[in-house]
Amino acid sequence: MLIAAAAAVVCLAGGGAAVGIWAAGTDDTDNRATPTVSATPRTIPATPTSSPPTPSAPATPAAPAPAPERSSWSLIEDLVPMDVYPEGTKRSFTAGALTVNNRDYPATLYAFEAERTWQLGREYKTFTASAGVSDSTPSGDVITFTVQLDDGVAKEFTMAPGDTVKKVSLDISGVFRIKLTTQESFSTHEGYGAWIDPTVTK
Repeated sequence: MLIAAAAAVVCLAGGGAAVGIWAAGTDDTDNRATPTVSATPRTIPATPTSSPPTPSAPATPAAPAPAPERSSWSLIEDLVPMDVYPEGTKRSFTAGALTVNNRDYPATLYAFEAERTWQLGREYKTFTASAGVSDSTPSGDVITFTVQLDDGVAKEFTMAPGDTVKKVSLDISGVFRIKLTTQESFSTHEGYGAWIDPTVTK
């Protein structure tokens, strides 16, 4: 009986070892335990509760300021004369720059002998201009300047080269036509009288 009991113990021990080997599996040949993987919880961002800002409407641009009302007109650039003669002929003015008494004037009507008439239609109140003789005019020569309003002479004077530029201002209220003239005294065709920036205003 003692021998039988000892044999039974040996069999139980061998069976337990076999069961342990079967439970470990055939892949774990190093007999190492598989490490336990700890799950790290993932943080889910909270859903924003505020809505995105609504874009504001673009500002309405301010209306441009009205242009100032015009009150003056150039007899050279703005008003069309009644009588236009071909440049280079008798009685014709040339529009352009001229040097008078050592100064360049960009807007002049100049000639050795010329006249020009504008119809104003009684719409203007003042005529302003300057007058002078070109620096190329021979010494001793003089130019006569005349302003005629309708049928009467309103201003007349003579100037020589080197004279100070003369300013002219006339009341033209109710005037229908205005005529400007220059006349060289010796008719050498080398001297020029210049009406500088002739202008009418309302």
